[in-house]
This record gives sequence, structure tokens and C-alpha cells, in this order.
Amino acid sequence: SLFLILSPFMLIDSVLTAHEKKEAQYVSSIAPSLLRIILFFICIPTLGVSGAILSILLAKLLTHCLNISYLFRDKILIIPHFKK
Repeated sequence: SLFLILSPFMLIDSVLTAHEKKEAQYVSSIAPSLLRIILFFICIPTLGVSGAILSILLAKLLTHCLNISYLFRDKILIIPHFKK
């Protein structure tokens, strides 16, 4: 079920690849990995397996937030504004 929730975000990764946004791809792959390692050292000793799961989920969330921010920053994804 988690795969179904995160599948729309996989499309965003594909959009960054299609638009050849190398910087965005590098940052969105390195930053979450570093965060995951740091959170592993913090969360696993205190929370055990739950800490590992929490670390992975938070790193995934950071990846998706970075990708979405790059799409809006570079105006690749524009939400239409309707005037009344």
C-alpha cells in the first residue's frame, strides 16, 4: 500500500530525468542518503527496528519534497491559477 501512495512521486523523478535536471537529481539522491545515515545512528539505538523504518520514511519524504521544490522552482510544474 505504501507503494501506491508513493507512486505519483516516482513520476516526478521521471520528469526531472526527462528535463535533464542533473543538479536536482544529484541533490535529491545525496541529501536523503546522508540524512538516512545520520538518522540510522540516532534512531536505531533508541527505537530499534522502528527507528530504521522511521529513518527510511523520513529520507524518502525529504527526497520527494526536494523533487517537488525543484519542479516549482524551475517552473517545470505550474499549477494553473483561475481568476473569478
